[in-house]
Parts: sequence; C-alpha cells; structure tokens
Amino acid sequence: MSQAAIAVRAVKSSVSWNDEVLKDLLALSYVRGVIFTNGKGRVIHANYEAAMVDGFAKIADLALAALGQTGVALKVGPLEVSACLYEQGVVLLSHGSAIRCAVLADAGANLGALLNHVRRLIREEAP
Repeated sequence: MSQAAIAVRAVKSSVSWNDEVLKDLLALSYVRGVIFTNGKGRVIHANYEAAMVDGFAKIADLALAALGQTGVALKVGPLEVSACLYEQGVVLLSHGSAIRCAVLADAGANLGALLNHVRRLIREEAP
C-alpha cells in the first residue's frame, strides 16, 4: 500500500497492538487497510486507503460477532482469526478482549503472511 495513500485515524484507548507488526503488515503491497474497533462499530485506530468502504468498521464488527457465535454453536471453540476470501479481495478478522481488528487486502494477497501478521498483531493488556 502506498504510504501517501494511507489515512490514519485514532481515538485514545487503553488497548494496544504491536506497532512493529502493524508497520510490517501495512508495508505489504497487497494490504489496503487495517482497522481496530471497540466491537461496537467505533473506530479506535485505522490505517486505510482513501477508497475503503464507509462503514467497514461496523460491517467487520458484525461479521466478527456472527463468526464468533458460529464457533460457539458448532462447539469448535472461540474464534481466533477468520479469513474470508472474495473474488476481488480478502478480509481477515481477529479480536482481543477489548479490541477487534479487520484487515482488507487484495485478492492476490499471500494468505499465509497475512495470517501470521494478524495472529501477532493484538497485544492483550495484563489484568
């Protein structure tokens, strides 16, 4: 993703993520954006291309909640990372105790690299 095309939006929060992993993730040419939310559609921090869909945070939070409930209903455990592959892109969803994360990437993205980054992205705060 071109650094000139990235917009950054942040809201103060006690939740954190691994800045080095985020930097590496955003450096991948096929990543269009990374959004952190509070799980209720409110953006905590976002790095994205100007052309990203309005309302992506709310859509991602709803999808993450639905996928989480699916895991509970099917008795396969809590959701760790979800990878949704579409004709023209990839969406990865993940969460911590107080933060949600959505990554939007191009269809030709290296899924293994994306999964590796997303798994290491969210830092849990000590209670």
